[in-house]
Amino acid sequence: VVTSNGGVVSVKGVKLICPPGAVDDPVAIKLILEETNKYCGLILNHGLENELKFGAPIINCQPNGQMFKKHVKFVVAVDSEKENSIEAFLVLHGTPTEGGKIYWEDVTRNSKFDLENKEFSVKIDHFSLIAVLVRLAWVQTKEIATRLNLISFKYMLSVLFKSSRPNLPFDELAFVFMSRDIYREQFYREHDDCALMK
Repeated sequence: VVTSNGGVVSVKGVKLICPPGAVDDPVAIKLILEETNKYCGLILNHGLENELKFGAPIINCQPNGQMFKKHVKFVVAVDSEKENSIEAFLVLHGTPTEGGKIYWEDVTRNSKFDLENKEFSVKIDHFSLIAVLVRLAWVQTKEIATRLNLISFKYMLSVLFKSSRPNLPFDELAFVFMSRDIYREQFYREHDDCALMK
């Protein structure tokens, strides 16, 4: 239980430090270390199995959605090898959304790494999931976060054609309108594999 005076919660390789004033009323906190194999789909379903691996268990922070008036700090032991550099690590903060999906936010910039002691620290302002990934290949973190959050969606597509000259076999495409933004697309709109181009 953490009170307005702050407190520390520890479980195998993970320490949560709550500063004074982070909460007003006492909060019963539970940290659950989940096996990474439960989240293998996070990597496999997005074709990242050759580019990422987990560097620590998934930390399920309860109560889910708990907000803090001051940032709380996690110190987490990581599975690092000598050849790993700080740039190889990616720290994600996962928030459950509708339909059981998880929206992953890249919080690596809020993290500090100590490879000598094989640990990192990260500050967050609310509870959800924390995942630590190690890049096996050089992939931009923005691209990884985008691919992990890529979800299918339904949209209406309106296509207007301009009648071509009688001797041409096809009408000419004049205008295309999509009813939903495609900002979650993995590719730019000019790429052959984006939904708009398809």
